[in-house]
Amino acid sequence: MYSSRPSADGLEQYNFFYMDILIRRIEKKDYEEVKELLVDLVRSMAVYCPIRREEPASEYKDWYFQRALSYVEQGLGIIGVAEIDGKIVGCIYACVKEQTKDELLEYKKITYGHIPDVFIKEGYRGQGIGKKLLQFAENFLKEKGCDYIELAVRAKNTGAHQLYLELGFEDDLIEMLKKV
Repeated sequence: MYSSRPSADGLEQYNFFYMDILIRRIEKKDYEEVKELLVDLVRSMAVYCPIRREEPASEYKDWYFQRALSYVEQGLGIIGVAEIDGKIVGCIYACVKEQTKDELLEYKKITYGHIPDVFIKEGYRGQGIGKKLLQFAENFLKEKGCDYIELAVRAKNTGAHQLYLELGFEDDLIEMLKKV
């Protein structure tokens, strides 16, 4: 279905039928476009979760992006983008999480990665882009010495859930919500 080859800069470039998909680290020129993708992600989550805003607060995208970027600047995070014909069609954010003192009272000491965000634009889903972004993030987290990677998915987002299972993730925690 796909093949990969290193490009001139050493990054993997994935070919899907007629499309050339480049998975790469974010660059400063991408910041505003990725911020908008993160807002689109929040909007899309409102479909699956009744307590999510349909439109995030105006300061959300800058606040959240700066938080993610702080992990990147510390060398503990990565933001990747999927690009087709020079257009960004998806993104992923992954970071290394430190266990708190409280967590160490209950859990084994491990290094774990966290993937809070994966988003593919409508019209580009189901073409393997999410899989490539997840592999990109997993490679980064492995290089950082992570023992496990965690991510969450809304129960109604069955397509993403199935992809995560195919990539070796296992169901672990079920959170439930009840309107009262």
